[in-house]
Amino acid sequence: MTPIPDTDPRALLAPWPHVAQLPITALLTPSGTPRRDVWRVGDGLYLKRGPRDALSRSVRLARALAAQGLPAALPVPTRDGDALSPGDRPCVLLPALPGSPLRAEDCLSSPATARLLGDTLARLHRALSAVDEPARDMNLPGLVRDWALPTALRDAARAGHPLPEEPLRDAAEALVTLTPRLPAQLLHRDPCPGNVLMEGGAVTGLLDFDLTVRGPRLWDIGYLTTGILSEAAAPGDGRWPRLLEAVLTGYHARSPLTDAERQALWPLLCAIVLVCLASFGQDDACRRAADANRAMLETLLTLREAVGGIAHSLPPAP
Repeated sequence: MTPIPDTDPRALLAPWPHVAQLPITALLTPSGTPRRDVWRVGDGLYLKRGPRDALSRSVRLARALAAQGLPAALPVPTRDGDALSPGDRPCVLLPALPGSPLRAEDCLSSPATARLLGDTLARLHRALSAVDEPARDMNLPGLVRDWALPTALRDAARAGHPLPEEPLRDAAEALVTLTPRLPAQLLHRDPCPGNVLMEGGAVTGLLDFDLTVRGPRLWDIGYLTTGILSEAAAPGDGRWPRLLEAVLTGYHARSPLTDAERQALWPLLCAIVLVCLASFGQDDACRRAADANRAMLETLLTLREAVGGIAHSLPPAP
């Protein structure tokens, strides 16, 4: 966190006069630039700005999760008793939940932590499946085959790091076949390590539901595990298969995976990395993240049989 360099959002705090004079600091993006959509207020609050529909949905989901006993940040009411400030791009004031963002090393070195994450994700999915909340359809086959794969292949070739095309096309086509058989529901969509808070060996917070969509629940499992691998000191970390197995074991014990999900696991992991690579494109600010994901994809291509073996070693669904 650094002092805000050029834009003072203090006026945005007017609907919360009891905190309007607290210090405000900017949060940084992964590339090190100040964010313009969220600020820390004092020592225990965050001010977040965004489209009204997205923030309203995030508030509704947080309330639904809290009702299910899951840790979620509930909005601090404005002076008028509303969750959001007025306007098309309102703000919401949220309390800081206890704990610190999940660290890749904590998961890679502790199978117990990884199993806890799998169990927490299964609990989250159960809670989300009970929420009647409109959301767009992810359309996974189209996302991967029609956009992420060709875009990632093109950008990698332009950057002088061509990707092996045949196995990636095989993965994309496998998802086209398997997706209709995958259990689908409301998803977090972005359960990266930074959106999971932990303290004392327990999950204390689940953050940022702005990207919620409907799609295969397997996406969230894959996004969490590839997110941990991308943040590891080396994307080829040999401990990662054990982490994947532990997360799946924790999830499967509470919410068993189907046969189709077991078959789709490796193609989906590759697809998630392709989506990330396509999103980063040729942006110099994202170069480091693109390099990490490219290295991670190389690792996944060597682990095809290992990932399939892990998925199929889980006990049969009751």
